[in-house]
Amino acid sequence: MRWLRRAAIAAGVVGLALVAAAFYLLSTYDAPPVDPAWQLAPSAQIPAGAVAVRWTGTVTLVFSDGETTWMTDGWFSRPGPLAALGGKIAPDVGAIERGLARNGVTKLAAVFPVHSHYDHAMDAPEVARRTGALLIGSESTANIGRGWGLPERQIRVVRDREAISLGSFTITPIASRHFEFPDRRVRERALG
Repeated sequence: MRWLRRAAIAAGVVGLALVAAAFYLLSTYDAPPVDPAWQLAPSAQIPAGAVAVRWTGTVTLVFSDGETTWMTDGWFSRPGPLAALGGKIAPDVGAIERGLARNGVTKLAAVFPVHSHYDHAMDAPEVARRTGALLIGSESTANIGRGWGLPERQIRVVRDREAISLGSFTITPIASRHFEFPDRRVRERALG
C-alpha cells in the first residue's frame, strides 16, 4: 500500500512538472519580431558598393547591394510549440506573405536555406515561388522545393565550396555539422 501512495505522489509531481513546462512553452512563445514600422531602405538609398543586411527574425537575413537581393532561409511561419511537438506543420502562407511585405521583398535572386531543418527550409519554396527566386541548397532542400511543387528551373543543388554568383555577390557554401558534441562520451550516449 505504501508503494502505491509513493507512485501516486511521483505521478502527481511528474504531472505538475509537465503542466509547468507546457505553461512555460506557451507563455514564452511569441510571433516573429517584425515591427510594421520597420522599413527596408529603397535601393536608391544604398550607397554604391555598400551591402545592406537586414535581419527579419529568427534566422532569415536579406542581403542587398541595391541591384541584387537574396535571402537566407526565408522562414516566416512560426508553428506554436504544440504543433511543432506533435502535430503536422506546414508553411503558413499568410505569414510568408506578411513577412515578405513587411520587409519590402517582392523580388529575390535566390533564397538559400542554411540547412534543411523545418525552421530554415520549410517556407523557402513558397518564398522562391512568390519572388521568382532560385532555391539554392542541398539535395534535401531541393526535395522540399519539389514537394512544394516548385519547378526544377527554380531549384539549384550546390556542393561543398561551390561558388555561386548572384549579381555582384559570390556565395560559397561550406559543409559543416549542425551541432558538435562537446565530448565523445556524450555523443555516444545521445546517439547510441
